[in-house]
Amino acid sequence: MLELRLTMRILDLIPAFKANLTRRGREASTVATHAKNLEPFIRWIGDRPLEEVTPQDLANFLDWYEGDFCERHGRPPANNTRGNVISALCVFEWRDGRLWINVRESKTDRGRRRIPVPSELHPFLIRSGPLNQVDAPIFMTSTGKAWHRNQLYLVVHRVGEGVGVKLFPRRLRKTLGSSALNSGASLATVSRILGHSNTTITEQAYAEMLPETIASDFLRAVG
Repeated sequence: MLELRLTMRILDLIPAFKANLTRRGREASTVATHAKNLEPFIRWIGDRPLEEVTPQDLANFLDWYEGDFCERHGRPPANNTRGNVISALCVFEWRDGRLWINVRESKTDRGRRRIPVPSELHPFLIRSGPLNQVDAPIFMTSTGKAWHRNQLYLVVHRVGEGVGVKLFPRRLRKTLGSSALNSGASLATVSRILGHSNTTITEQAYAEMLPETIASDFLRAVG
């Protein structure tokens, strides 16, 4: 089985960052200024895979940046200068070393939740823009507005048609739940990720566990 893993390098950040700002309608001079504020960090961190950079790296860089600025200019950076660099670093949206999607609209309180993003998706999010904005929608139009749900439905349906599968978002959701359970995630975890009000709903609708999964789980528990 061939596994494809996509990795974005740190050096890819500036063109991705500039492209996103341009799509959001920023003037060319503004795009250049914001991108330039990332350059000291790019030089400091080197050409590393994006997923290897941690929040501690950002803190260490800011300490280095202030020391280097004082050495070159004989004074600390002005508050505006420091703030601009920190704003540029918001292209890295980590919490506890992870990226998260915030689900704010739901019929229930349990449905309003935070979902961790697998590292394989980070490069796609950076290229499409959400990581370069605060509280940006995951799926955006060329003008930076959120897709309407019908637009998402049509895109998923067309992708399914291209591979000969009847596909729609709800089916992908069910596949996610069943796959996570069969890969060893607990029922409680899957229930929280899916935003169900209780685990009974998850078990009834999504727990299509494979026989070998059930056997392995049982033997691990009693062995």
